[in-house]
Amino acid sequence: MVLPELRTLDLSECLHVSGAEIVKGLSAPEPRARLETLSLKSCTYIRPRLVTDKALGVFREQEGASLLVLRSLQDLDLSACSKLTDSSITQHVLRYPDLQRLSLSILPEISDDSLASVAYHCRSLTSLEFSHCPRISDQGIARAAPYLARLQHLYLSYCNALTDRLRTLDISMCKYISLTMVELLQSQLPFIENVHCRFVGGADLTYSDFFLSPAA
Repeated sequence: MVLPELRTLDLSECLHVSGAEIVKGLSAPEPRARLETLSLKSCTYIRPRLVTDKALGVFREQEGASLLVLRSLQDLDLSACSKLTDSSITQHVLRYPDLQRLSLSILPEISDDSLASVAYHCRSLTSLEFSHCPRISDQGIARAAPYLARLQHLYLSYCNALTDRLRTLDISMCKYISLTMVELLQSQLPFIENVHCRFVGGADLTYSDFFLSPAA
């Protein structure tokens, strides 16, 4: 079946759908569906090796049989695909420069490496979910932050490796962040001691650098 006009596909909790079947269907010969929204939430048969180019050789009927061909994706939900690992995310799965919304919640095997890789390769993200990922830590947030300039929503509930040890936040040169928002951010994150906000909000570049410190 060829569905070139298909834009949204929700296979959430289709527990017996395998990665091989999904990949073969979505990477069918032209005209190929130009999916914008794909949900594989709780598809527990999605295994790491079934979403890699190399391991998909036995399933290929043509070049490019991989989820990586879905270049139009804007919304992807892989939450609770419990067999996914750091290798799945960092090496093979996520190479979507136009992706805007991504959920990788309830994936106990992924770590800061996945968060950093997602941030680097998916720089158009406005919403990112890593809730219930116990291996996500302060280091991962620090590594990812420089690449998530468009991010508006970040969900990290039940990430128990996160602490209040983060002391400095540098948002210099972020021209769409106002000083009012900087102050609000600091009030919501009282453990941050220094917020560097050099030239935020399109400030005059002739002014010198400065930072805000918590009130005594």
